[in-house]
This record gives sequence, structure tokens and C-alpha cells, in this order.
Amino acid sequence: MLDPNRDPKGIMRGGLAVMSCAMVIVACGETLTQVSEDDVVELRLSADSAEVAIGREVQIRAYPLDARGALLVGQQVSWQSADALIATVDDAGAVTGVATGMTEVIAHIGTASDTTFVTVDLAPVITLSSDSVGFDVAAGGADPAPESVDITNTGGLTLAGLRVDSIVYGPGASDWVAADLDSPVAPSVLELTPVTSGITAAATYSASLWLSATSADGSPAGLIVTLEVAPGPPSSDAFQIVAGDNQTVVTGSVVTTAPTILLRDAFDNPVPGATITFSASGGGSVDPSLMVTDANGQASTSWTLSATGHTMGTSGTFQNTLTASATGLTPLQFVGHARYSFATHVSPIFPASCSGCHGNFVFSLSHATLVDVASNCGGAAFPRVSSAGGNAGANASILLLHLVPGATPPCGFQHPEPWTSGDPNLVTLEAWIRNGAPNN
Repeated sequence: MLDPNRDPKGIMRGGLAVMSCAMVIVACGETLTQVSEDDVVELRLSADSAEVAIGREVQIRAYPLDARGALLVGQQVSWQSADALIATVDDAGAVTGVATGMTEVIAHIGTASDTTFVTVDLAPVITLSSDSVGFDVAAGGADPAPESVDITNTGGLTLAGLRVDSIVYGPGASDWVAADLDSPVAPSVLELTPVTSGITAAATYSASLWLSATSADGSPAGLIVTLEVAPGPPSSDAFQIVAGDNQTVVTGSVVTTAPTILLRDAFDNPVPGATITFSASGGGSVDPSLMVTDANGQASTSWTLSATGHTMGTSGTFQNTLTASATGLTPLQFVGHARYSFATHVSPIFPASCSGCHGNFVFSLSHATLVDVASNCGGAAFPRVSSAGGNAGANASILLLHLVPGATPPCGFQHPEPWTSGDPNLVTLEAWIRNGAPNN
């Protein structure tokens, strides 16, 4: 049997030295003495003990030595199993496991012999306490704490030679997890340490880690590691309006395009799940007033504009504002403009009961007759409401409508009621005219 304190490779090096010397003697024409099994004084096997799984094979090697301890090559060694029902051995020293148990394998050459004790059992099996591990981190945040996976042997023989073969990363990022085993023999612990500081894009990343062991079933064993990178804290610099700003609609109507905001973090990741508060100025309204950003970091609401509670501008519209706010961020402000329509707001000012006094001039309730006063007065040259509308000539048209009660204007036209400055009906007419006297 091999001396455990002696290197088998050293024996082989010594043996090769003997063979080299023999070759020199032959080259010089000297007589070569034939080596026989009688020159073998010791036989050593490569292992005192060995394990082999049922149905598998393990190789045992024999080293014949002469009196000087040199390796004698080319010698025929015979092999024998003490119990062939447990393990068999062939002429080359290959041992095959047959059934669970222990036996001896003996090698002979001349009078020398050596023995290896063989244990036969089921193969070792790599078993992991979990087949997946997940980590969560916010973009730009500190690395998550390490996680560990226990590795045990649920088979028969010793589970040895454990090692991490490879880590295969999915799309998006790599080298974000380190794997270390505390022992190459089970039971062992695999520690996974995430390294995520350079990953700022919010996404789910994955890696497949492969473990293997010598002659083990279930080898290699796979473990899926995932890294969930969430958006970081919302950033004021990335809180913005994306749709629905600067619209004009008839007062009391909902704007056509829903006011929409986008919320992102410092790394340009959309931030979902943030509460956005919407509030409207004056008589305007929003529904709903509270919204939560969606997966794209967006939130929107329905905004109804109103002339009530707002001041008329030079273009005859009433500016509304809508404020969108989120905790800790600078609020955003949408602008909208409410206007009056002919059918809804202007025409009803002149009741049909006045038609007997004023003929069919205004009381026909036709947009065409109202915007062209001159055509109803025989072409008389005085201010009229032009279909071109706008600010050009609007003040003169308003003066025409706002006559002093009891006065007799051209064609006998005067407003149906004795309006005074600031009268709601007059404000409506003025705003409508300044807005271009639209026929809607």
C-alpha cells in the first residue's frame, strides 16, 4: 500500500529515471538485464480506500517497486474482488459498483500484494435549499444584503468536489452577483453577494448559476438569481407635463385632451405608484382630484373649464389653471381657456318675446344676422359685429350693443334690456365678440 507521506508522482519520476538509464546502456551496446516479477519486492495501490456508486466505475492504479523503491514498469498485475456481488474489478484495476456494501480489491504480482477498501452505495445527489434567490434594490441605492443557499447530499456516497461552474447573465447587465462556497464537501453553504451600484435602469435582471460535484447525480445543479431594480425617489427635475396643456373649450366643457403628467427619478426611470393631486382654479373642476401614476409614471385627470371666477382676457377667453402636485416636488401648472358659444350663451340673451318691438333683426336668433348688423339697416355706415371677429373692431361693436337706454340708434336698434357696464349679458356678448363671434 502506498505510504501516505510519499508522493506517487515521485515514485513515477524515479521509475522513469531507471528506464532512462536502461536505454543508455542499450545505446552503448551493454547487456540489458531482464526485469521480472521476482524483482518486485513491494506493490502499492493508488488509494487505501475508494468509493464507487452503483453502476459506476472508479480506477485504481498499481505501482510495482524494486528493492531500491524504484518503479518497475511493464509488469503484469492481477486483480481480485473479495466480493463480486458488491464490486467487480477488471484486469486494468477498474472497479465497478454492483450493490450497496463494502468489500476489498486486492492486487497481486509475484509475492507482493496490496489492498484497497471499497465502499459501494448510491451516487451522491446535489440538493439545494432553494432553486431561486431574489434581490430588490432602488436605482442608485445601496447593495442589498447577501443571501445564502444550503447545499446538502440526499444521495449515498460523499458529495465532494463542489464548485461553482459558471454564472450566465441575462440581458441588460452582468457581473452583478458574486458566489462563494464555504466548503467543497457537502453540507456546504453558497453565499450570494449582489453588487448593484452601477445598475440604474429600473428592470428585472436574471442570472443562471451552475454548481457541480464529482460523480454526483443532479450535477450540474441550477439556481436562478433575480435582481429587481425599482425606480429611485421622484425628482423635481423630472416632473413634467406631457399632454393637455393650453386648450380652449366652451365654458362648462371638459377639455379634449386629458391633462397628463410624467414622473421620473434622477435616472430617468418612470416612477409608478406615486399619488398626484390635481386642483382647478375658479369655477373649473377636476375629476378625479387624486390619481396614482401608472407603470409608465403617468397620471391624468378630466378637467372642466369655466368662465366663472376668472377674468376675461383681451381675446375674449377666461384663463383657467390646473395644478398638479406630488409630495416634496415643485407643482406643475396647466393653462386652459374657457369661451362662450353662440348657441349656448349668446342666442338665449335675446328672448323671443321682444320680436314684436324689434322686428326680426336680432330675434331671428340667426348667427348671420347678428354678426352683420349693417345688412339689416340698409347698409348704414355704423359699427357692426364682424364675422372676422377678434380684437379688430370689437370695441366698436360692443359700443353698438351697449346703447344708452331710450336712445334711438340707426334702424331703431337697441339692446333688449337697459344693460349697464358689467352686466353679465353684456360681458358674455363682449367676450364672444372678442373671441371672434364663433358660430358654435
